[in-house]
Amino acid sequence: MNESFQERKERENQKRYKKWLSCGFTGEIHINDCGWCDNGLSLSDHEDAKRIDLFDKYPFRCHIEYMQLPNQKWIVGSWLDCPLHGYCHGISVWSKQYDTESEAITSELDRIEEALEEKDRKKFVLQAIQTCRNQFKEAVFEMAFEPMAQFEQVALF
Repeated sequence: MNESFQERKERENQKRYKKWLSCGFTGEIHINDCGWCDNGLSLSDHEDAKRIDLFDKYPFRCHIEYMQLPNQKWIVGSWLDCPLHGYCHGISVWSKQYDTESEAITSELDRIEEALEEKDRKKFVLQAIQTCRNQFKEAVFEMAFEPMAQFEQVALF
């Protein structure tokens, strides 16, 4: 038996809305002018979305978008534009979810590095990626050792 287009649309809309709810969002289903649920399909313009501009030196451009979902998980996406290639994937409820902000950013930096061709590996590109890596490594390092320092102080007395 063939499924009608309307039945498929209703099934897909329910699937999209359930995914929206599983990310911790609340509220009513929003149906666009074409009859499709668009809850969370693009979160780039969401008020909690953040952006890191890695490099912007024509013709090389790259930025990372990320945000924490209401379920406390992190999602990330990026936009890479190089002279002969590039890619873009925005953040949405369908994005892979990470436990920490640094895990999300680090995985996206890995994706960007993998996408770079040899001729794209300019000094300023690699420096920008390393600077961003260092920023998020430091945050993880500080959090990892802060409780240990408190424990040592308590143990001395």
